[in-house]
Amino acid sequence: MNILVCGYGNIGHHIEEEFKSKNNLIIFDKYKEEYSNEELLKDYYNAAFVAVPTEMREDGSVNTDEIFDIVPKINAKVIIIRSAIPVGTCDKLALKNVVVAPECYGTTQHSLDMPDFAVFGSNYQETIDDAVEVYQTVKNAAFKFCFVDWKTAELSKYMENCWLALKVTFCNEFASIAEKYGISYNNLRT
Repeated sequence: MNILVCGYGNIGHHIEEEFKSKNNLIIFDKYKEEYSNEELLKDYYNAAFVAVPTEMREDGSVNTDEIFDIVPKINAKVIIIRSAIPVGTCDKLALKNVVVAPECYGTTQHSLDMPDFAVFGSNYQETIDDAVEVYQTVKNAAFKFCFVDWKTAELSKYMENCWLALKVTFCNEFASIAEKYGISYNNLRT
């Protein structure tokens, strides 16, 4: 299977680690000279992963310029967006072959080295089936999928980020309380 990985930052590296053993991977990243050849986008791929930056703008909104620039240029059966994108992005892209699969590689309740599940969001069952086929090249039957629509998948990443921030804040508060009473926070949290 030929797979394109667009964006070779943290998530792009994880995608490479997951899929390189059984697939032919091509990397494209306009910020890294050795991977910046835009002609690569024109080749046909069974799947393309998009893990480009979606940084915050000065006004607090999400900068999706790279998503809207690169996704329409990709020639792939299925395009799997791993970047955090706001609700409604896929509606605006209006491409049937797009699946939103928010990255979950952080230190969460779901992951060890690699997560054992994926959220796939699409409004088209055929597109979800194509994404599952890609994952089946490297995952066994124990791997779990959660199938939702585009908007639910887009929002799920923000919900997880907020949940993780809430947990960090909660733990920081109890670390301060524990310190005040001379209690080891590491012992407290176990």
